[in-house]
Amino acid sequence: KKPFLQLSMHQSKTITGVPVSIYQYASFLMQKLKLSIEERIMLRMLSYADEFCAEEADLLGLQNDDDDGSDFVTQMVDKLYPLPASSASKMFFSFLQLHPIAVDISLELSSEVRNQYMSE
Repeated sequence: KKPFLQLSMHQSKTITGVPVSIYQYASFLMQKLKLSIEERIMLRMLSYADEFCAEEADLLGLQNDDDDGSDFVTQMVDKLYPLPASSASKMFFSFLQLHPIAVDISLELSSEVRNQYMSE
């Protein structure tokens, strides 16, 4: 059997002060994925997500336009883990192997289920 997901990389040693990362080999492989979802499950997940968001706002004591603190978290992450400017470093791949990701998604619809959720 093949693994579901495989990521392989081999990076060469870099010279201090030279903003170039050299990878002799890089590979990303993923097996085909088949996902089948019933409408009942999808609607329950959406209902749960909606309920969770409402409860989170209530727990935080937020009104409609209140700040939830996400800007503060983003600023702190940027300060603690700064990303280099795009021109600061370059990546070079001698061999790059990417297999396309294939996901088959099927959705089973049911008018009975939809009517039941609409009436609640």
